[in-house]
Amino acid sequence: MKKILPVAVAAILLSACCQTTCQKEQSACNNCTTSKDSMKVLLHVPIKVKPEAVSAFIAVYEKCAEGSFKEAGCLDYTLYQSPSDSTLFFLNEAWINKGAHLEHMKTAHFDEYIKGIEGLTDGGDTRSFEEIYVCPAVNGK
Repeated sequence: MKKILPVAVAAILLSACCQTTCQKEQSACNNCTTSKDSMKVLLHVPIKVKPEAVSAFIAVYEKCAEGSFKEAGCLDYTLYQSPSDSTLFFLNEAWINKGAHLEHMKTAHFDEYIKGIEGLTDGGDTRSFEEIYVCPAVNGK
C-alpha cells in the first residue's frame, strides 16, 4: 500500500502558500467572509504503527475509509505509507467544513477505527496532526 506522499506535500505547500499569501496580502485574509467553521478543513495525521501491526492497521483503516468516503462531507480520506519507514503512515483528510468533520467523528465506522487501532500504534510517538482551514478569499474560491 505504499504510495508517494503527494497529498502530504500538497497540504504542506498549501499551508506555506497560505501563510505567504497572508503575509503579503493581509487584507485578503482579514476580509474572508467565510467563518472558520464553514471553511474547507484539511487534516494531515501522522500515525506510527508497531512493526508487527502494520497489516492489521491497514485493514482497520480500509474499513473506516469505506464508510468515510460515503459521508456527504468527505472530500478525501487517504492513507499513505512512508517510503522510508514502513511503520509510519499519514492519514490525509479533507472535509467540506468543520461540521462535516465533527459529524464524521460521531459515526460508527470512526468509532470502530478508534477501537480497532488500540494497541496497534506506537504509544511513544509524540507527533501531532495538522489542521488547515482553507479560506475561499485567499484561494480564489
